[in-house]
Amino acid sequence: MDLRPVRRRAGPGPARVRPGRVQHGHRASGRRARAGGPARPRPEPVEGARGRGAAAAREPVDLRLAAARHGAGDRDPALRRARALALPEVHRRGHARPCGDPGPRLVTAPARRRRRAAAGLVVLVACSASIAAGGERTDAGTAQGERTWFPSRTLFAPPLAGSLEPRFGARLLVADLGPVNRTLGVASFGDTFGLVRWRDARGLDWQLGLVAGVDALFDLETGSRELWNTDFLVGIPLTLRRGRLAARARLYHRSSHLGDEFLLGDPPVSVGRRRELSYEVLELTAAWRQGPTRIYAGASRLVGRAIPVGRHLAQAGVEYAPDPDGQRRARPFAALDLAAWSETGWEPEVTLRAGFAMPRPWRGRGRLLVSIELRDGPLPFGQFYGIDSRWVGIGLSLSD
Repeated sequence: MDLRPVRRRAGPGPARVRPGRVQHGHRASGRRARAGGPARPRPEPVEGARGRGAAAAREPVDLRLAAARHGAGDRDPALRRARALALPEVHRRGHARPCGDPGPRLVTAPARRRRRAAAGLVVLVACSASIAAGGERTDAGTAQGERTWFPSRTLFAPPLAGSLEPRFGARLLVADLGPVNRTLGVASFGDTFGLVRWRDARGLDWQLGLVAGVDALFDLETGSRELWNTDFLVGIPLTLRRGRLAARARLYHRSSHLGDEFLLGDPPVSVGRRRELSYEVLELTAAWRQGPTRIYAGASRLVGRAIPVGRHLAQAGVEYAPDPDGQRRARPFAALDLAAWSETGWEPEVTLRAGFAMPRPWRGRGRLLVSIELRDGPLPFGQFYGIDSRWVGIGLSLSD
């Protein structure tokens, strides 16, 4: 580029610049001078144009997930705001992040987080300290060296308030999702089945089994009872027990799938904007039972995952559940479960279930549970794990 000084025409008046020449003293700008007028100064850079502003300009527009096109309730403006659960931008009460971006974790008031965790720990310690001696609920023993095929019960009873425990049942929930309250329904189908049990030379009972379950989440306030999400879980549990102590090692797969009506809302959720939430987990949990009271604690690690999410989970809880077998009347029970996931910044998930347990109305062992459920924490339903929620509900389920 020619950077020589521009020749000026003799005589009065402003100098005219030849096209294609650059004015002397504007080398940094590198801009061509306009013919017939003074050179145009270089504009100042805009603050943050390459930082926050450019990133915001590239941000994809959040999907406003509307209801299915069936029923008057689907056109509720409040519902549209409540269901701005934009996938894959997982909304967390005023916060959203793109799929795959680790970003900030679930944000709630620090005081509320401390109260939630402290309340759960106080109840755990109080219940653990008040365990009274009593009879232990056991199955018929297995002689050393013998194998029992397809035992009727498990050595490690699934936690009554655990959110990742497959069971047969149904729940009706009134949930606070942030913008509005919604009435939700959950249908659950699943159980833990024993395959073989044996006793070793040290007197430890071992059992290998199979666990499988499906949890379907419905919005009961839409005309079509819209299916929001379905979670699938399948795994292999290895359990052991000796006296009052029991433990479970479980390797399981969990995947989450959005409902068709949810995907085909207005506007529809494109394939490229869905979270492929699918992972494999190795879990270790131990429990101590004294009479009708049991305490348990465990930890899990994701050993495989389809998208980058947190790898670590923790769980603890306490239960008071007398065995109703052989009883003609219902027995009260209560269960508290505390859980946390590194993906949500270890935000506590507190679940409390209480109600009545009674023997199954048909031949076989186990309990029929009628319960009230309270929960505070991130939603446990697949792709909506980033929603900080509260709910109260009633449920009917079968448990070992």
